[in-house]
Amino acid sequence: MMACSLVRCPVLITVTLAGISAGTARADGLTLTAQSGGQYDYGIQLDPNHGLVILAGDQITLTGLFGVTSAGVLAGLSFAYSTIITTPTSVTIGATTPFVLDPVPVSQTISALHVTSSASTSGLVDYEFQTGSEGTVSGTVLGPAGTVPEPGGLTGPRQY
Repeated sequence: MMACSLVRCPVLITVTLAGISAGTARADGLTLTAQSGGQYDYGIQLDPNHGLVILAGDQITLTGLFGVTSAGVLAGLSFAYSTIITTPTSVTIGATTPFVLDPVPVSQTISALHVTSSASTSGLVDYEFQTGSEGTVSGTVLGPAGTVPEPGGLTGPRQY
């Protein structure tokens, strides 16, 4: 085994700690955690040893949706996010309270938001969220992207 000199060991330790710190604040993405009918729940997925820093004003946005009727913040982030903006094609929640989630040695999913839609099928939708630690994280996730079912009266037999 190689012996440390007084000059070399502190440099190696500093470089190692800097490498660990740089990798521990990474948010990996948004994931679909539950789906039933037109109900979709999403969470922020963090890999092992990754933490999260959220600043006031940071947002989570889903776009390319179809038939959105409502949205809300789930319990995992309800202490920090309260602003909710919905349109039929997008949902945005905004952080009002900053927080830091320290890294843990296992993968974790933090429940984030719930979307209700009248869409009858799912497809890929776009997401984007800001973090104080990583900047903007974006990608695609399964969501309500299909068509709205026809009302029963329009698809049934004609009445004469």
